[in-house]
Amino acid sequence: MTPDALQAGREALQQGRFQEAIQLLEAYLAQSRQRGEAGASDSQALEAQMNLVRAYHQLGETEKARALCLELLQHPDPQARGWAQKNPAPPAPNGGKTRCFPTLPRASS
Repeated sequence: MTPDALQAGREALQQGRFQEAIQLLEAYLAQSRQRGEAGASDSQALEAQMNLVRAYHQLGETEKARALCLELLQHPDPQARGWAQKNPAPPAPNGGKTRCFPTLPRASS
């Protein structure tokens, strides 16, 4: 897949064609990984992953959206981690908070 697939996935997402966006973005990421291009500094792979979270969320595929968002929280790129921390991901199956990350308990004073 070329950056054209990433662009097509982005456009499909923006136009509400979420299933098509998922197919394009997943294919883009799979080929990027095969070529070894989905490393820590690959901003296009990061964009594809973030767009996948959005598309999964829009289709109600909450487990996939949440799992990918949690992966982004562990990413070496601080921009990816920041995005995942701010992203309103679907709630956890147990009715948890609506962010990708678990709420940390407050320190006792």
